[in-house]
Amino acid sequence: MAASFTISNFKPRLENILSDEIGYQTKINGSLSLKLLPGVSFVINDLRIINNETYLVRVEKAEIAVNGSQLFNSVLEITGLTLEKPQVFFDFDKSGLFNFDLPDMKRNGKPVKTGEKRQIALRHLIIKNGRLIYFDYQHGDTLIVSGIDVNTNEVNISGELSRLNAKSIHFSGPVHIRSVRLNNMRLDSILWKLDFRSGKAVVQTRSDHYFEGRQNGRILIDFTKKPLFVSIQNHIAGLDIGEFREAAHLNDVFFGNVDYDVNISFNSFNWTQALSSMKGEIKITGEKMLLQGISLDDDIVRYLDSKTFDVAGLAAVFTSGPFGAVFTKHIRFAPLQSEDSVMIENVTRMVSHWKISGGQAHAADVAFATDRYRIALRGNLDLVNADYDDVMISVVNKPGCPAVSLQMNGPFAFPETETLSHISRYSISIDSFWKDLANSTRKNCDNIYSGSIPPPVVH
Repeated sequence: MAASFTISNFKPRLENILSDEIGYQTKINGSLSLKLLPGVSFVINDLRIINNETYLVRVEKAEIAVNGSQLFNSVLEITGLTLEKPQVFFDFDKSGLFNFDLPDMKRNGKPVKTGEKRQIALRHLIIKNGRLIYFDYQHGDTLIVSGIDVNTNEVNISGELSRLNAKSIHFSGPVHIRSVRLNNMRLDSILWKLDFRSGKAVVQTRSDHYFEGRQNGRILIDFTKKPLFVSIQNHIAGLDIGEFREAAHLNDVFFGNVDYDVNISFNSFNWTQALSSMKGEIKITGEKMLLQGISLDDDIVRYLDSKTFDVAGLAAVFTSGPFGAVFTKHIRFAPLQSEDSVMIENVTRMVSHWKISGGQAHAADVAFATDRYRIALRGNLDLVNADYDDVMISVVNKPGCPAVSLQMNGPFAFPETETLSHISRYSISIDSFWKDLANSTRKNCDNIYSGSIPPPVVH
C-alpha cells in the first residue's frame, strides 16, 4: 500500500521552486501530500500556472515523482510526471501577442536567480483526459482538443529545468485524442504515434475508418528552425465528403467519395505567418458525385434570358474542399442554389488541384463535369488577404474554350464580379445554344482549360 501524508508546510517552498523553474506564477490551490511508496512523489490537487492574472494551465491532480535522496537538498530532481485532467489555455490577442508572452525579465516578474539548479530527469509521462483550448482573437478561430491521453515510459527529458530546450527532449509513444474541434468542425477518436527527438516532432497518423475512407498522414514540426518549420503530408482514399461536411457543420453541396492528397509546409503557428510562408500542393479528385440544390440547366436558361451568369457560389464548391473551414465562413452559397432545394446535378468527375506558394494558391487543374456541362476555374486565391485574384469560372466547350464566364476579384465575402459571354451571336435558339456550347470545335478561341476532366457527352 502506498504511504502518503499531508505536508502543507512544504507548499510555499514547492510553489517557489515551480514558479522559478517554469517561469510563471505557480499556485497550489488545493492540498499537497507526499507519497513515499512505491517511490517518492508530491501529490498536488488543483495546480494552477498563471501569467498576469490569467490562467495558462490548470491541473485537477498532479503527481510529481522526485529523487528521494535529494528531497531536502537545494537540488530537486524530477523523475516522472502524472497529470489528471490538465487544461492548457492559449490566447492570441488582436495585438499579435500570446497570453504566455512576457518581457525578457524572469517570466514571473522576478529577476533571474544565479547559481540555482533544479534538475529534471523525466523517465515517465502520463496524461489523463487532458484538454487544450486555443482562442485566436485576430481571426475569430477556436481550437479545442479534448480527451488527451498519454502513457509512456519512452521519455527522456534531462538537464537544468530553467534552461531546457527542444534538443534535450526525447519522447516516443501513442497519443489518443477523443475529439478535435476547430470552429464548427469536429473530428473524433484520433490516434497518433508521436516521436520527439533532437528538437523535431514527428506525428504518424493512420485510420481505416476516416469518414468512410482510409487515411495515412505524417506531420513534422522542427523546433530547431526559427521560426519553427511544419510539414504536413496526408492521403485519404474514399473520403465521404457528405459525412465530412456534416461533421464540420458546413453547407451540404457536394455528395460522394473523393481522394484527398495534401503535401504542404509552412513556418510558424501564427496563422497569418503560416499562410504567407505556405508552399506545396493540395489535390482532391472524385467521380460519380452529386451537386445538391443546384441546377446548371436553370442557370444557363436564366443566362439566355438575362445575360447574367450568376454562379458566384461555385467558388465555394471549389475552394471549401481543399481549404476547409478557412474560406467557408466567408463564402455565401445562396447565389448558386436553386429555389428547388431538391434539385440534383450529377457530377461525373471532379478535380481540385492547387499549387501554393508565397501566400497564393494557384489553380493548377480545377474543374468538374456533369452530364451536360464542364465547368472550369482558373486564377489565384490570395490566402493571406482572403481575396480572389483574377479568378474566372467558366462553362467550357469541347476544345476547352469559354462559353460563359464569371470573372471575380476582391474579398471572398463580397467579390466584384463580371459576366463574360463567348457564345456566338447567331445562337438564338436553345438547340443551337447547346450545340455551340458543348460541341463547338472553333479553333480561334481562347483555350482556357486543357486539364484532366474530359468534356461530357451531350445527350
